[in-house]
Amino acid sequence: MLEIQNVSKSYGKKNALQSCNLVASKHDIVGILGQNGCGKSTLFKSIMGLIEYDTGEISFNGKTCDFDQRKRFGYMPEQRSLFLDLTLYEQLKFLAELKGLNIEYTNQQIDSLIERFDLKDKKHCVINKLSKGQQQKVQLIAALIHNPDVLILDEPLNGLDFYSVQIVMNELKIQASLGKIILISSHQMDFMDELCTHLLVLDQGVSIKNGKLRDLYQDYGVCVSVNSDSLWQNISKTHKNMMDKGSLMEFHYPNLNEAKKVLALFSKESTITSIKLHNISIGDMLKEDE
Repeated sequence: MLEIQNVSKSYGKKNALQSCNLVASKHDIVGILGQNGCGKSTLFKSIMGLIEYDTGEISFNGKTCDFDQRKRFGYMPEQRSLFLDLTLYEQLKFLAELKGLNIEYTNQQIDSLIERFDLKDKKHCVINKLSKGQQQKVQLIAALIHNPDVLILDEPLNGLDFYSVQIVMNELKIQASLGKIILISSHQMDFMDELCTHLLVLDQGVSIKNGKLRDLYQDYGVCVSVNSDSLWQNISKTHKNMMDKGSLMEFHYPNLNEAKKVLALFSKESTITSIKLHNISIGDMLKEDE
C-alpha cells in the first residue's frame, strides 16, 4: 500500500502541494489529474525522493519511503531522458545494470517488453532514429524493466498514436492485474475513463476530488447518449442538461430511474440508431466542477 498523508510543498511563496492525501493499494490505477501547474509533477517527484517535501509523510507498506523502498518503484518522467546515441537495447541494458539486474534476466525482460510494445524490429536501432512515439514507449519500458511494485507515470500517452495508446493501456491493465499500484497523469481524458479505478484531482496544489471512480460517479447521475438526427430535435428541446457531442446528443439525469424513463421514449424513435446508458465522463465531470 502506498500512503500519502498531508504532504505539502512550497517553492518560495507558491504552494505547489497543500495537505495532499492519497491511499493506493494493489491493483489500483489512480488517475492524477488537473491543469498545468496543479502539482502533479511535484507529487510524483516527492514520492520518488527527487525533491524534499515540506510537511507530511509518504510511506509504502507501512514504512516511510526511503532509497531501498524506492528501488521497487518505476518512474517515467514527463520529459524524455534517453541517451539518443545508444541503441534501444543498449539503453535498456544500461538502465537495467544500474538497477542491479543480471544479464540473463535483463535480456529476457527486454525481449518480452519490446515485443509487447511492438518494438521488436527496433531492438538495435539508435534511439535518435526512433519516432517520438517509439521513444516514449522505450521510456515506459525503462520504468518496467525491473518489474516494480509501484509505477509512477507522468503523461505516458504523450506523442502516441491511437494504436500505441491501446498497446500501452492494455499493458497497464495487465500490470495492475498482477498486483501493481499505478499512478498516472494524462491530459487525454477519454482514455482515463477506460483505464482508471481511482481519481485524484488537484487544483493549485489542493486536492478537490479523491476516491474510487465508481463512488465519484454517483455524485453526477447517469447519462443517456443517442444519435442527434435532426428529425427528433424537438424531443431534445424538452430535456435539460443536454450536451451536443458531434454525432451524439448526451442527456444527464440525476438517477438511474429517470434515465430509464427516457430510454423507453427514445427507443420509439425510428430515426435513432443507437442508445447508450453510461456514467458521466471524467472530462465532463471536471467541467461541471469548474
